[in-house]
Amino acid sequence: NVNIDYLAKKELSARTLNDRERLSNELMKLSLYTNKITLNDVLTLVSKPLEDSAYELTNALLRGDITGALITYNDLTKSKKIDPVTLFMMLANQFRFIYQVNYLHDQGKHISEIMELLTAKEFRVKMANQNGKAFKNSLPKILDDLYEIDNKIKSSQIDNSLAAELFIVNFKNNYF
Repeated sequence: NVNIDYLAKKELSARTLNDRERLSNELMKLSLYTNKITLNDVLTLVSKPLEDSAYELTNALLRGDITGALITYNDLTKSKKIDPVTLFMMLANQFRFIYQVNYLHDQGKHISEIMELLTAKEFRVKMANQNGKAFKNSLPKILDDLYEIDNKIKSSQIDNSLAAELFIVNFKNNYF
């Protein structure tokens, strides 16, 4: 006997990535909270998929929004308990994708061809293409720096949290 409004359904579906088990668990949690689920309830109680958070972090960095990037980083590491090493891998994947899209675009490939080659959605490819143009000269350095930081973390030369925070704080100065 629980009602859920249309926008709440859409958001819940997006946040659970249409995974039936996760959807069922989240609905159970929401139904314990209220018998009339609204969009605000879903936004408050159901966490975003990890990929969305990594995408938000990358976009904040590319906008030069260091404060927003740090807020997203803290959300990922503290409330979602994501290890900074995992976070670096996710960031590297995001920047690698932007680099791949940029490379393929420079080779004369159209968005639809890039989508097919990289098995990605149109919006993601378009955004990567746009960001790739703006950071074309910085992308190799960003990827190299992420690789170096990852090596330093894994060889215990630097604390993983410190490394992540330094990368984020210095992003605008190093790559803009």
